[in-house]
Amino acid sequence: MTERRRFIATAGGVTAAAAAGAIVDAPNVIAQPKVQRDLKKLAAEVVREESEKTPVARKVHASFTKFQALVGPWDHVAEGAYHQFVAV
Repeated sequence: MTERRRFIATAGGVTAAAAAGAIVDAPNVIAQPKVQRDLKKLAAEVVREESEKTPVARKVHASFTKFQALVGPWDHVAEGAYHQFVAV
């Protein structure tokens, strides 16, 4: 397995484990926005920590973070109409 794939697998596995722990602690509230926000913060923290372990992981994380910053505003435009429709 390449170092890049190992980083992605590790970060994904740790994030899934953290999410599973939260689900076990609160099995009936996973859909609540507060739980989702907390899991998003935790996932970002885990990925950042994992990305600091190797040079390749740092490079992948930096590239992905840059991509997210570039695409994020367009995602809000694309998804905004849907969320307005669902809210009605």
